[in-house]
Amino acid sequence: MELAWFIPAFDRAATVCHDFAQQFLVEELPASLRFDFAAAGRPTDQFGQVEFLGGRLLLPAQLRDVEPLRARKYLWVDGKVPQWVNLSVHGANAEHTYIEVCVTDRLVAEVAHMYHLQEGNPPFHILGPALPPWWVSLTESGRFSLGWRSAEQR
Repeated sequence: MELAWFIPAFDRAATVCHDFAQQFLVEELPASLRFDFAAAGRPTDQFGQVEFLGGRLLLPAQLRDVEPLRARKYLWVDGKVPQWVNLSVHGANAEHTYIEVCVTDRLVAEVAHMYHLQEGNPPFHILGPALPPWWVSLTESGRFSLGWRSAEQR
């Protein structure tokens, strides 16, 4: 696999994820993106590190609030990338939109072995933001806030 192929695929997926989520949300999402890898929530070893793709040991904080260039580097492992990568907007502040990154630990070098070929931008799969339990559709329920969970807890 060529890095020159992967970089634009990642950038396309991140942009589509941002734009897709914006359709559903009342908040205006900032164009500046940051990435939170779900692996940050894994149990840590005795040194407070988690094992990430390719056996790299990272502190959970290194997998949160990650800039796009670093996120691409985390996903690229010696010419291989995860077989699938799920992206979903899960937060925003005044400066950045936060995209959660969930990956499989299976690394592949050939596009033919990736998931989501039919979607046109393998290995990426775009998911919408988490839906409130009362939400039915844009027509019926309208847009919602990313903060719906915290609003329900009040």
